Amino acid sequence: MSGVTSIHAAIGFVDNIGLSCYNAFAYNFSTKFWKSLIDPWYTIPTNILYNLGNMWVNTVNLIYYTPSGVPQGDWAYFVSFTIGDFLMRFIFNANSFNGMTNGNAATA
Repeated sequence: MSGVTSIHAAIGFVDNIGLSCYNAFAYNFSTKFWKSLIDPWYTIPTNILYNLGNMWVNTVNLIYYTPSGVPQGDWAYFVSFTIGDFLMRFIFNANSFNGMTNGNAATA
């Protein structure tokens, strides 16, 4: 019975996670946010240059770390975190947070 209770509790978290993801995309990632990433056009290469060092570290970590050599000992978490961090470098740039604080979160 404890297994069924654990599964029920785990499924209960899915709804909360889904709601949090919806709110993040609906309010923080509005049309204004996505347009600010590509307008003006030169922010794309500037953003890549700005984040190039961190992206390089992520790439080196993925190449050279092994499952037995991960600092926390959790390979799945390490790979997910590193790939997620690498991909988020394309989405967020230095101007992204300024757009969110200037009323972007209030418009859906």
